[in-house]
Amino acid sequence: MPDSLVYSPNMGKNDYNDDFMSRGEWVNFLMGNPLGPEKQRENPGLGIPIDLVLAFHTDAGITRGDSVIGTLAIYSAQRDDGLFPDGISRLASRDLTDIIQDQIVSDISALFKPDWTRRAIWDRQYSEAWRPNTPAMLLELLSHQNLADMRYGLDPRFQFSVSRAIYKGILRFINYQHGKEIVIQPLPPSHFAIERVDEKSITLSWQATEDELEPSATPDYFKVYMRKENEGFDQGTIVRGNSLKLELPEYYKIYSFRITALNEGGESFPSEILSTAIMPESYKMVLVVNGFDRISGPGFFDTGDVAGITWWDDLPIPLYQSYSYTGLQYDYNRNSPWLDDDSPGWGASYADREGQVLVGNSFDYPYIHGKAIRNAGYSFVSVSRKTFENPAFDVSGYTVLNLIMGKQKGIPSLLYNDSIEFRVFTPGFIEKISTFVAGGGSILLSGAYIATDMVLHEDEEAMEFAKNILGFSWRTNHADNTGRVMVTDAAQEVFLPEILYNSGYHRYIYTVEAPDALVPEGKNSKSIYLYASNQTASAVLHNGKHKVLSLGFPFESISDPHVRDQFMKEIIQFFESQ
Repeated sequence: MPDSLVYSPNMGKNDYNDDFMSRGEWVNFLMGNPLGPEKQRENPGLGIPIDLVLAFHTDAGITRGDSVIGTLAIYSAQRDDGLFPDGISRLASRDLTDIIQDQIVSDISALFKPDWTRRAIWDRQYSEAWRPNTPAMLLELLSHQNLADMRYGLDPRFQFSVSRAIYKGILRFINYQHGKEIVIQPLPPSHFAIERVDEKSITLSWQATEDELEPSATPDYFKVYMRKENEGFDQGTIVRGNSLKLELPEYYKIYSFRITALNEGGESFPSEILSTAIMPESYKMVLVVNGFDRISGPGFFDTGDVAGITWWDDLPIPLYQSYSYTGLQYDYNRNSPWLDDDSPGWGASYADREGQVLVGNSFDYPYIHGKAIRNAGYSFVSVSRKTFENPAFDVSGYTVLNLIMGKQKGIPSLLYNDSIEFRVFTPGFIEKISTFVAGGGSILLSGAYIATDMVLHEDEEAMEFAKNILGFSWRTNHADNTGRVMVTDAAQEVFLPEILYNSGYHRYIYTVEAPDALVPEGKNSKSIYLYASNQTASAVLHNGKHKVLSLGFPFESISDPHVRDQFMKEIIQFFESQ
């Protein structure tokens, strides 16, 4: 970009002003004559037509209690006799601003908080609204200083819905100008499942996700993407229905799939990823259930003068990953004043994680578990938890259930109905597992909150189920922060002597900040691994009419893939032994 026209309008004398001034001039240079930069409107620029500009901001401001500061919108129409250089009215910026703000507030009110605050629409000469020579909006979505706002702002479900609202507002603004029909991109499919038919043949099935806010978002067809081993996904296969039968190209190889929904408005985000591998000499089939479908913001607390993020209890779980996490909060005193950006007072956090990825839910854990199963010599298929909970889903024909619970834990819903989301043992799960073990099947269950969740929510049914069927009860959460477990004397001849899982920072594995310690229940249950830091039980083995191995830490958080392979092999071989 030209320095004096775009990159540094102040000729290097004021970097702060150059920062915000250059943004609009960059847009103008992309367009060029007659919409070029402020100092040279006739500059040919790059000749790229631009329909609109959105500056995405968060605002400052603090309230006590649960008052949301809300959404402010800014445009600028007070220059050049109210016209853009090409003769279009600058009030088009007000239309853009009104449509997007209305869409944001409407969607947030419908999905999360009915009384979300709609603040003013300002006509002000803020640089990012004033400088662009095309319709422009400066959005102040919420207050990044205010706890009530950031309970939502740090949650990936809210982030997705707000981003979708902005996209819908942009679409409406553009299509209204051209008299085009509004068709909204679909939501990702759900209830995904892979089931084996025979030999190398499998059936994929799924359901469309209806958008209650947008009737036009109904999908017209779907796309099935396939991945071989750890390669990239292919270009996808179009499917008009809700299922696809296909033959896997090869035995022994792991094939993974994800589904998108499409209509005239575009293509949805992908579904979770499910995997399968068929071993011709393996007649018994392992069913991998992806029970970890949680994405969420961090835990919070507020006692009035002391408030903030409970990072020791519940770190955020982004969708896939995030770079917005800077470090752990250290100032919880609401009365701590802001002094400067290096001493920001209440809400201040360390900056040691700036630029580092925060790993969230990859929705690809059936591949990690499945790879260890395949390497142990066994066939497997995988299903979503919604499919597994469905009463119509048949669990007969499987010898082992591998239940992935990750960091699944019941938390208050962001929805305004005060429900609890992301429970570990739902009634549907309990019923299906009980049916499975009645037939003598074996279960591998792993997750950081498999015991804490039922105690946290005082779920007597789940506690009785865990005690009588799975063979464990809750001892404590926050059981360990070293990431090291040691085999007990009772199991050392069968299982690995030591396992390391990720309790800190890892580039590719999420942090397990508060794993569970378990208690063996009944004469047929015993501890087989202990946390090295305090000798509480990290794994309980139930060996009765059916076999269950329950891990208080997620299997996928084991950092060494060779250890995962060996551990899985030992587990399944034990299940297969008499």
